Amino acid sequence: MLVEGCRRTRSPLPAGGSAGVGLGLVIAVWWLTAHLLAADGLLPAPSEVLHAFVSTPGVLLAHGWVTLVETSVGFGVAAVAGITAGAALATSRWVQLLLSGPLMVLHAVPKVAVAPLLVVWLGFGEGPRIVMVTLVCFFPIMIATTSGLMSTPAHLQELARSLAASRWQTFTKIRLPAALPQIFAGIRSALPLAPAGAVLGEVAGGSTGLGFVITRSSGSGDMATALAAVAALCAISLGLVLAARGAERLSHRWVSNPVDPR
Repeated sequence: MLVEGCRRTRSPLPAGGSAGVGLGLVIAVWWLTAHLLAADGLLPAPSEVLHAFVSTPGVLLAHGWVTLVETSVGFGVAAVAGITAGAALATSRWVQLLLSGPLMVLHAVPKVAVAPLLVVWLGFGEGPRIVMVTLVCFFPIMIATTSGLMSTPAHLQELARSLAASRWQTFTKIRLPAALPQIFAGIRSALPLAPAGAVLGEVAGGSTGLGFVITRSSGSGDMATALAAVAALCAISLGLVLAARGAERLSHRWVSNPVDPR
């Protein structure tokens, strides 16, 4: 009871309040640093960044929509492919023997080096950017899925055998639900990489997206617009994180009772 009371009183602020305090602290430090560097013009104040966004909302929203589509599509493909590949690696020894080596080599390739090649191969459209998002997000999800499915508690596997559950029933009713916490951990670790992958593809080539806005604005000395585009990227990342948390909550009931193989 004492431990539960300590846990309840550990934070005097709700989660939203704590986030608001943290954001306010960041803005205060940003404002102070911007005033200290005012002579150099390297870091515009928050008010200047807000003015840059308000003065050209259509431009940033249009480019932000492009980046959001690239990020969402690429991450969706990475999630499906990563979970599928992780499940195959965890359940089939032949798949492990055939794919472990090639996947290890592909994972070792620096993704920054691949971005210009994708532009050459796929052109200057959204294709190479979506592929880049998929590449950077695929491996964290695949590794987490494989690890989660291969670490099913022994007593749950014994229970499945005692109930004469088939391999499919054991996978869907026991192994997958038990692995969901690790799968979502992999998804959460991959989420911040998705907008970064899209921006990397946009910087490598093209004339749309927030990465293009950041490159063009910083190259011309318009740091306020560049930081406004960075803020838009942060909003995209935050939206993806909130969506992942919502999906994780929806799966909580399944995770909490994974042992009925019927």
